[in-house]
Amino acid sequence: MSNTYTTMLGDEYDLSGLSAKQQECFVQAQKMIDDGVRWDAFQNWYVGPKSAIWCDTEGNKLTGLQVTRSPLYKVLQDMAGELGIQQGYLRRSDSKVNRKLDIDDFKVEVERVSVIEWFKHWAKKLVA
Repeated sequence: MSNTYTTMLGDEYDLSGLSAKQQECFVQAQKMIDDGVRWDAFQNWYVGPKSAIWCDTEGNKLTGLQVTRSPLYKVLQDMAGELGIQQGYLRRSDSKVNRKLDIDDFKVEVERVSVIEWFKHWAKKLVA
């Protein structure tokens, strides 16, 4: 297994710190894609209740916010996005919109402005 993963948008994630279960999940994801899994089945699998995304490297349960910040989740999300584009379920521009609405951006913006102002801010960016 490679120690890094580069997303379709050029972000790099270090996979060397993944637990054995997380590494197994990543390898299984690659195999599923190589075997021609449908996008919706892949989506359901990687966010399902038995997915390795719900545990940290020590096996402790993670909250939703912690999950969205984990390298494994971001990598699987990217893999799902690329698969969705290849199979015609998503457009490449959808991935850019998802990137703009990343949870980290949400947190930073909410800290600076009210929620209503935040929505106005993003609505202008999405229209532009």
